[in-house]
Amino acid sequence: MGTHLDTDVSRRSFLKASGATAAVAAGALLWGCAPNTSKERTVSESGIPETWDEEADVVIVGGGGAGMSAALMAAEAGSSVIVLEKGPATGGSTALCGQAIMGVGTSVQKALGIEDSVEEAMKYFSAIGDGRDDLVRFVVEHSADAVEWLIGLGMQVPTEIGNPGLVFGGQEKERADLTAPVMRTHYAVKPDPGLWPVLQKAADAQEGITVHTGTPATRLVQRGDTGEVLGVIAGDGREKAIKARKGVVLAAGGFARNPDMMHALISRYDVQTTANECDTGDGMNLGLAAGTSVGYFGMLSNVQFSQPIMPCAFIVLGPDTMEGKPPFISVNVQGERWTNERKFYSYICDDILKQPEGRAFVLTCGDAGKAGLSRAAEQAHTGDTLAEVAASMGVDPEALTATVEQWNASCAAGVDAQFGRPSELYPLESGPYYAAEVKPGAACTFGGITVDTDMHALRATGDAVIPRLYAAGMNSMALGRFYPTCGSAVATAITTGRQAGSNVAAEADWE
Repeated sequence: MGTHLDTDVSRRSFLKASGATAAVAAGALLWGCAPNTSKERTVSESGIPETWDEEADVVIVGGGGAGMSAALMAAEAGSSVIVLEKGPATGGSTALCGQAIMGVGTSVQKALGIEDSVEEAMKYFSAIGDGRDDLVRFVVEHSADAVEWLIGLGMQVPTEIGNPGLVFGGQEKERADLTAPVMRTHYAVKPDPGLWPVLQKAADAQEGITVHTGTPATRLVQRGDTGEVLGVIAGDGREKAIKARKGVVLAAGGFARNPDMMHALISRYDVQTTANECDTGDGMNLGLAAGTSVGYFGMLSNVQFSQPIMPCAFIVLGPDTMEGKPPFISVNVQGERWTNERKFYSYICDDILKQPEGRAFVLTCGDAGKAGLSRAAEQAHTGDTLAEVAASMGVDPEALTATVEQWNASCAAGVDAQFGRPSELYPLESGPYYAAEVKPGAACTFGGITVDTDMHALRATGDAVIPRLYAAGMNSMALGRFYPTCGSAVATAITTGRQAGSNVAAEADWE
């Protein structure tokens, strides 16, 4: 799902949306300008603390897939690493996901006789993802290396079609006009050895990595004249200064748990979320305060029932996967059908937010329809006739009746002339009818700090880098606005995290 913001967001507008202070927006968030709640500290004329509580070659903000990939690469290169994790445990969105990663040209594909290439994949990803082409290409080109690296760490992906194994994860078949459909979504064996568990075990076993959980980063220490990043101030209540001799990687995820940011950058309507509790935009605030730009906002979303919050199988899986193949359509508050209900669910989420009041319903009927709603049937609007269910929904009964009549005629003709739904054209013939409200459910957000393909954070003006500052994963804008296929967010986290970790480790010490 994507937003309608086509340009980078200014520091001031983003910080206003995220609830940051005017002092931050004015660029005053340097060491000597912020209150120190832990203890008195001597600060030099340059604004750099004369003493540090801790120090390491590399400091990484965020302990999810991107952060831990960066930590491993930096430590393997000989750097000492401190990982600052806001939550009580590491893992972030990577630990919560379906344990899938996108890969182009992997050993699993080759073992199954599947031919793939970066150039063919780019025909699909460039058209679907709506990201910056050089960054999309970077993720695609390095995705196979990421998959093989994880397999080397112990992740198991069976050489078979299915989950676990290899599947179509997006609109590859539906968009065969772009390029020949290829399976690129690799599902790992779960739960162990899954994708996140092997990454976590590798980080635990790697010498040189220290992890502080329950330790949010609150600001970056910068050299006043150049903006060079020298360290991080972190802590919950009792803050401490942590020196980063080589640099800092921001890998703190997105902002799905920050309602103000979601309203400002995604939609003015409320969006449900299953994102990890720490996805509150902290990393982007740190970057903006340091002088970066941000952009390319969107979200990885699934269609969910609103009461109770659970995936909508009608749209996500389709009637043919359900008992009795229940008929269904989706209507808005005007009682009108508004989409091809079987297109990629992430795009349906985008379309829901464009409807009046940002609302939509799944309308079904009969015993199979009620069973398909599962627990949502208890909260669904019901009626023996279309007029009755319309009254319960609060929509025009004549409009709803006309919509259903048009749908049933399309089913009889075998062609959805209105929206081009290609299959599962089953008529809504008789009551009882059930209507359950559906909403987008954000698993994580896309968009963030503007970076180059080395994962340097870029200044808000021009293409100059902020010295010693890197961003990776959903803390960066590497993926683009739209979700192209399952596993692409994890592929972005791993590829950009590895790149940031390798490059920050290659920096010379700042003193």
